[in-house]
Amino acid sequence: MRIRPLLPLVLVVVAGCHAPTGSDTFTWTGTVPAGAWLRLRNLNGTVLVARAEDGVVRIRGVKHYVGGRPEAVRFVANQEGADVVVCALWGAHGGSCSGERYGSSRGKGGALWRRLLYHEREVNVEFVVAVPAGVRVDASTVNGRITVADVPGEVRVATTNGGVAVTAIGGPVHARTVNGRVQVRVDSLAPTAELDAETVNGTVTALAPAPAGRSCG
Repeated sequence: MRIRPLLPLVLVVVAGCHAPTGSDTFTWTGTVPAGAWLRLRNLNGTVLVARAEDGVVRIRGVKHYVGGRPEAVRFVANQEGADVVVCALWGAHGGSCSGERYGSSRGKGGALWRRLLYHEREVNVEFVVAVPAGVRVDASTVNGRITVADVPGEVRVATTNGGVAVTAIGGPVHARTVNGRVQVRVDSLAPTAELDAETVNGTVTALAPAPAGRSCG
């Protein structure tokens, strides 16, 4: 665990009075085998993952924006063997969505000029996901909070500007952010499972049961 100060990041959002709001929704429903990965990739927005009781993975991605000219954001779902990768990609074309690489064209070359020229509005994407027991979760965003609630199995989450909150069963758990607070609670931890919680500019709270045969205090 490392905590060291950084320069504060300030995000300012200005919206006119009575501006129209909009949203577009993406849904994905399917099965992911136990032991395989469900990977979620976001750039600007939150990720919320909770436990599913029926063995089915359900993903809902909602684009939120203010005004009538939202910037282009696409949802992509890819199968990689038994794993599933779902990404929100900024830009009408290009970008990468895989387990090894995620990248949007937002802010690169023509994409930035298009936003300025056509006065396109910033889009915020919210992922809400239900995951059954046994499916491993790997979720990341850049600007936004990640919450994982009551998920049995391995969890890997990372953000840059936002907090992280994880409650899990069994582990391992890897949770990190740069600017924000990390909160992790593992109700039971497998003997060889790791719990890794890290922030650069914030605080870390990690709760886990003592290993078998070892007492605390």
